[in-house]
Amino acid sequence: MHKQSFMKIIKHMLALLLIAAIASCTQSSKQQVKEDTGLIKGLSGLDSAEVIFYKDPYGDSLRYTRFFTFTTLKDSSTLKTIKAALADSNYIIKAGQPDCRSEGKIILHLSVEVYKTVYFSTKCDTCCYLYVINEGRFAKFSLPMGVRSVLENAKLLAKEPIADSTQ
Repeated sequence: MHKQSFMKIIKHMLALLLIAAIASCTQSSKQQVKEDTGLIKGLSGLDSAEVIFYKDPYGDSLRYTRFFTFTTLKDSSTLKTIKAALADSNYIIKAGQPDCRSEGKIILHLSVEVYKTVYFSTKCDTCCYLYVINEGRFAKFSLPMGVRSVLENAKLLAKEPIADSTQ
């Protein structure tokens, strides 16, 4: 009889140890999140980005995103420029859509996975921004000159997608 009660005590102690181990793992991951600053968490692992430029962003409001050119960015200094702009704490949260259309979008990748989409407008005489959708609301960032230069250079390299004729 003592063996059975001893075994129950051992099982309970093992269960408590397992719960304590899981709780300590969860606590350390919470600390990592607190160390990451800015609205968009986890940008330090950004390894590439695709930039899509709409061919006629101010044309047909229903189809302006249909035709585009694109390029891929992998240069670490270019990605660092984009990350710095998105780490800025001076952003505005808006419930409605931005005042003007985006000219394209930057699709950020972490380890080949799509991480975040950033929309942009470089028409700085009237509309100049970066924005992301965060928790159903628009977060608008200013468009720094460095990111503007990155986008101008990327646009020169952008190509139309090629249809896959093998399907």
